[in-house]
Amino acid sequence: MGYLETDIIHLHSPEANNPIIYLTKNSSIFKKQCSLRFKLLKEKIKNTNSYFTSGYDLFDRISTDHIIRVSHLLTDNMDLLGDMVLCGMPQEYDIKPKTIKNLKAQILVAGKDFGMGSSREQAVTALLNAGIKIVIAESFGPIFIKNASYLGLLTSTDLSLIEKIQQKIPLTVKDFLKNKDPLMQEIILAGGILKYLNLINIKKIDKPDIQVRIHKQAMNIWEKRLARIFKATCVKPGDTGILPIDKAYSYVGLSGPANHALISEYGKIKIKMDPQNILLFEDHFAQTTNPNVAGLTKNQRNFAQKLELPKENYFIGKVSEGGGEGICHRVMLDRINPKTDRVIIATDSHTPTLGVLPIIAIPVGSTLFAAALAEGTIPFSVNETMRVEFTGKLPSGLTIRDVQLELASLVQIPPNTSVIEFGGSGFTNLSFEQVTVLCNMVPEIFLGDIAITEPFTQGIDFLKKKYNLTKSDITKLYCLPDRGCHYSAIVNYNLNQTSPWIALPGNPKNSVPLSNITNQIKINKAYIASCTNGLEELKQAAKIIEGKKVASWVKFIIIPSTKKIYQQALKNGYIDILRKAGASVKEEFTCGPCIGDGPYVVNENEIAISATNRNFFGRMGDKSAQVYLGGINLVVLSAILGHISTTKDYNKVFHNN
Repeated sequence: MGYLETDIIHLHSPEANNPIIYLTKNSSIFKKQCSLRFKLLKEKIKNTNSYFTSGYDLFDRISTDHIIRVSHLLTDNMDLLGDMVLCGMPQEYDIKPKTIKNLKAQILVAGKDFGMGSSREQAVTALLNAGIKIVIAESFGPIFIKNASYLGLLTSTDLSLIEKIQQKIPLTVKDFLKNKDPLMQEIILAGGILKYLNLINIKKIDKPDIQVRIHKQAMNIWEKRLARIFKATCVKPGDTGILPIDKAYSYVGLSGPANHALISEYGKIKIKMDPQNILLFEDHFAQTTNPNVAGLTKNQRNFAQKLELPKENYFIGKVSEGGGEGICHRVMLDRINPKTDRVIIATDSHTPTLGVLPIIAIPVGSTLFAAALAEGTIPFSVNETMRVEFTGKLPSGLTIRDVQLELASLVQIPPNTSVIEFGGSGFTNLSFEQVTVLCNMVPEIFLGDIAITEPFTQGIDFLKKKYNLTKSDITKLYCLPDRGCHYSAIVNYNLNQTSPWIALPGNPKNSVPLSNITNQIKINKAYIASCTNGLEELKQAAKIIEGKKVASWVKFIIIPSTKKIYQQALKNGYIDILRKAGASVKEEFTCGPCIGDGPYVVNENEIAISATNRNFFGRMGDKSAQVYLGGINLVVLSAILGHISTTKDYNKVFHNN
């Protein structure tokens, strides 16, 4: 079912006159709302539009982990997701299964960056299945707002709509098209992405097509790469075209909704993409203790058979079953040839990891993934780009994570910007591994969803060795920005000025200088375990810990991101050094504790420091645990000390002060 712009959105249910729930920073106010609403529903009191106010201090940065926890999305039964909406909120909110569904609210109101984090579209599905029709927030995570448009959840950053709702002024679909690009508007009016594509297929609407321009305009790197693929003279933000997909990958937990979407829309597993270019992984939950995963894994293997995937394109998770190649993004780094693989999509927000290569790597929800399988293409708008310009050189004793956490604290991404372009005179001083980590954490640090890099020395060296390309060929693939090209913002960062940083529990953007940590915060666990970590990190960890011991009360858990990295680290002696010092180096190369799954998660009231991507409460295990994020140096030193290192301890080791 599609919409007309003039269609009225019917909100007021017969059970309650006011359809709004405010997600407030003050949990007692939130619980009071819930309690009053439940009472009103039970007693069927009418004309009560004054019992909420829009003057609340709203909760910022509600992530997809808050909306639907990993443990709750591990089902192929989409109807169950609505029961678990917002169960990932902090403990003091006391949100239990069916809390939100039973309130029969139809609108959620929140603060900044609602839906940041993972690309899991189950967050949107869960809200819809809990009865939520609309989310109004000060701003949204870029992947969430796309998934919402694709699935029919209406979103708006216009807070004035709240007053209209309170005054029972009818809202129309047009109210929810504001500030969205033309493609998103068309998809919303069509009733979702698959319905939009169907209208194109039956020729009810035209395919989006890049505007032909006689005069070439200055372009940034992102725009140049898109123009090359669109075969256009030039493109600019807001242009829309059909983007061919060269490779697509997904994994257990997120491939299921794609399978469901294909059958629901087409009545079968429709596929236009060459199965040689589709890959499925069991990497995220290979260490799981969740009983549902076995069924999900079986379903994905059946899906792979229906897609006729080649055996080498299916990655079994467990080493004991003949698999265990590693975490998908790291594995894919070795399986993408930029000469032929220009556009890659995957159902994971850390797909920007691949931005270290001269390609376009796009994180998508499961339904858009399904659309790509069925059509071989996806409709796509040219996004706004922010540039991060590096100068100088990273001092000895500091890490790229220190750079990221400082940027996380300082930088706010401009509206409608989702692409981060890295470059500058200091950029070429970074290693291939450091740039990979920069790209990987674009969602956490900048709330973007796509990473783009200009040519840099080690990227050129990597591609010369791997694909026998010339420096000239590689530079053309990466592209350089034109003088005078457009950016939504330019951020300048001098690597020479980097100092140690740490993210406090709750969010990677809760970052502060390490000098703010003045007390000895005793830890229970330390982690090097996610798709951010490669061979350089293991080498550095071994260098720091050699001849020392992990504190007796600390569990130091290390999970190399791929089998290849583990084998090289073993050959180089790093693994033996780490184990001799008391670190527990695992040989199942999966996401595990980073995603809050498996036997190595943080437990109730534990304190940990981690060189992983995210530290939302409950992300790595129990919601009561406190997880700090830091660079490799800080994590290893803290594991040795048994507490989070202070600046004084840090400088003694790394700066000989």
